[in-house]
Amino acid sequence: MNYDKDPEFAEILGSCLDDPQKARSKVRFFIKR
Repeated sequence: MNYDKDPEFAEILGSCLDDPQKARSKVRFFIKR
């Protein structure tokens, strides 16, 4: 996976620092797609 070309994923990584719990559910959703 290329993180640089996926701003949404970069956003998730950024939100990981602010809100780990919410970011975790976002990552699960991201992987399911």
